[in-house]
Amino acid sequence: MILGFGIKDIIDIFLVAYLMYQFYKLMRETGTLNIFIGIMTIIFVWFLVAYVFKMQLLGSILDKVVSVGSIALVVIFQSEIRRFLIRMGSEKNWKLVQKIKSKFFSKNSEESSLTFPVLPLVLACQNMAKTRTGALIIIERKMNL
Repeated sequence: MILGFGIKDIIDIFLVAYLMYQFYKLMRETGTLNIFIGIMTIIFVWFLVAYVFKMQLLGSILDKVVSVGSIALVVIFQSEIRRFLIRMGSEKNWKLVQKIKSKFFSKNSEESSLTFPVLPLVLACQNMAKTRTGALIIIERKMNL
């Protein structure tokens, strides 16, 4: 180890880089990158005014703007935050974990992934046919609804 730099630090750097890349990619896809740059500019000016130049009045005003702005950020970027969390939790990001889980914790992974309870669906269709009721039936497989 050089100067206390170990494997945990490398993992930490890669995780932060990955999260920042995903965040940047999401911002670029949704077109909110310019808003984000504007917000970062306001935070940079606030830091300069309050901590570097020690301007008390303007610093306290910008303190209030930044504290209220943090709540506004959640409101403004609500859909992007939701998309980011959905993307991070999607099955596509966790395929390796699912493969390991299916190998070690499932008795017969092929059989369990192919079985589908058809009988309740058939009974429901028969009951709807008796009353002449139409329905839209959606069967969830690999993609969450």
